[in-house]
Amino acid sequence: MKRRFLLGWIFVFFALMLTGCGAIAQAQGAQTTADVTVQVTLMDFKISSSIVKFVVGVHYHFVITNKSDWEHEQFQLGPLIEPGMTMRDVEQQKLFGFKSIAPGETKFADYTFTQAAPLGTWQFSCHVGTLYEPRMLLGIVVVDPRSPTNNV
Repeated sequence: MKRRFLLGWIFVFFALMLTGCGAIAQAQGAQTTADVTVQVTLMDFKISSSIVKFVVGVHYHFVITNKSDWEHEQFQLGPLIEPGMTMRDVEQQKLFGFKSIAPGETKFADYTFTQAAPLGTWQFSCHVGTLYEPRMLLGIVVVDPRSPTNNV
């Protein structure tokens, strides 16, 4: 009788431990594999995004929609343009982009950030004609939750 009682408690103990380990693994997996949809809207002289603070390691699905009456050319998620940078520099450093997005058109991109970046590092922008000058851009921030020195 005592032996069955002891075996029963041992069984319950191990069952609870396995359940706890599974919950921890599931929570950790959810942080790295979850897709997050980001709605990016292009308008006349304005870009808006449902998210502007991104997290390293999270997979993002970008849905970019042109709600303007005008075609948006050279739309991209790329570096902040600094003095002396050429469009070739910008093109080589971009994370993703499209040559053209027609009025009413929606395009898609997937991206996972691999390192943190403070505001002023990356931006959504259009780079053709005079669109960049009147602030056709939107800065973003990328944080790394594993870093103890996230100063963004």
